[in-house]
Amino acid sequence: MVCQKCEVTPAVISGVRRYFVWPPIGHSGTKIRDVLTGLDTPFVIDDETGAITFDAPVDLFKRTSVALTGVLSSEERRATTVLVKEQGVEPGVADIPDARSLEAVSSFVDAGWLLSMVDQAQLQIALSPVVHAEEWSDVFALNATLHGTDSGGNLIGADQIYRTAANACILAPVDRAARVTAIREIGRTKATQPTFIPFSPSSIYDPEFCLRTTVAAVKEADLDPGMIIFTMVMNDNPVDIDHLRGILRYYRNAGFQVALNDVGSGAASLDLLSQVKPDMIRISPRVATGVADDPYKSIVVRKLLEMAQRLRIDTVACGIAGEPDAIFLYEHGTTFLEGPLVGAAETAGQARASRTGEA
Repeated sequence: MVCQKCEVTPAVISGVRRYFVWPPIGHSGTKIRDVLTGLDTPFVIDDETGAITFDAPVDLFKRTSVALTGVLSSEERRATTVLVKEQGVEPGVADIPDARSLEAVSSFVDAGWLLSMVDQAQLQIALSPVVHAEEWSDVFALNATLHGTDSGGNLIGADQIYRTAANACILAPVDRAARVTAIREIGRTKATQPTFIPFSPSSIYDPEFCLRTTVAAVKEADLDPGMIIFTMVMNDNPVDIDHLRGILRYYRNAGFQVALNDVGSGAASLDLLSQVKPDMIRISPRVATGVADDPYKSIVVRKLLEMAQRLRIDTVACGIAGEPDAIFLYEHGTTFLEGPLVGAAETAGQARASRTGEA
C-alpha cells in the first residue's frame, strides 16, 4: 500500500483552475471580493456555504495572492480556506482533506520548482567531512547536505527547500525524497564512515508506515544501519514529544543512531535535549561561529558542552570557519568539528599527500 502523504508527489498546479475560497468572517470576504474586482476577475458567491468561486490561470492566482497579502492580516490569511479544482468541477465531500489555508495554497502554487525536482529525482546530496576536534585530519563521519539547482543553474540550499516544503504542506514527500537520495548517494560512493542524514519529524505521521521506504533504501544500498545517524531538523511548530519519541524508537529499533540538529538556537531547545536523549548533538553555527571572540556565545557554548559531557553525549560543532573557534571548542570539550575550516584542512591534507606521492 502506497502512502499518499509520503510516497506520492502532488501534481504541479498549472493552466486554468477553479478556486473556492472560504473567508473566516464577512469583513475578510469583502476584502477578497474587492481584490478580485480590482483584478477584473469574475466571481460568484455561494449563498449556502459562503464560498467565493472564480476561475483563473495560475499567473492570475499568484497576482491575486500577492494583492490579498496586502489587505488581509496574517491571521486572516491563515484562516481563509482555499480548495483548487479543475475548471468546471464542483467540490464534494471527498475534497475536504485537500482544502488548505490561503497561505499554504499560495506557497504550494509557488513551489512548482520543488515539486518538479522531487518528481524528476533532481534533489542532490553533498557529503562533507566531520573530523575529530583533537585531530582535524582524522575524519569521523560525513554530513549529508541537501541542495538543488534551478533552471538557471543557481544553487538552492537546504534551508530554502525545507522552508518552501513546510509552507506549501509538502514536507512529507520532500523529506522522504531527501532521505532516500542521501542513502543512495552514500551507497554509490561506498562511504565507510558514519553519515549524518537530516530528517524532519514533522514530515512523519506514523513511523511504522512512513519510514518503511527509508529502511528499504538502506537495505537496497547494502548499508549498515549502525553507520547512519538520522539528524532531527526541527521547525517552529510545537513539538509532540510522545510522537517524536515514537519516531526515534523506530529508528533505534532498526539499528540507526539519532542526533539533534541546530542545538543552541531555533526550535532545538535544551528541554528537547533532555526529553529525547539523542546519541549526538550538533551545535548550531549561529552560536559556534565566532565563539572565541563573543562573550555571550562562549557562555552558551560552554554550558551546552558541559551538559553534553555530563549526559555522555558526543557533540559536533557546525559551521566552523576559523582556527580560533576550533581551538576554543576543542579546549571546552567539543568532540567533533564540521565546516569550511574542516573542508580546507582536508583539501590541504590531500594536496600534501599528493605532493608526497609525487616525490
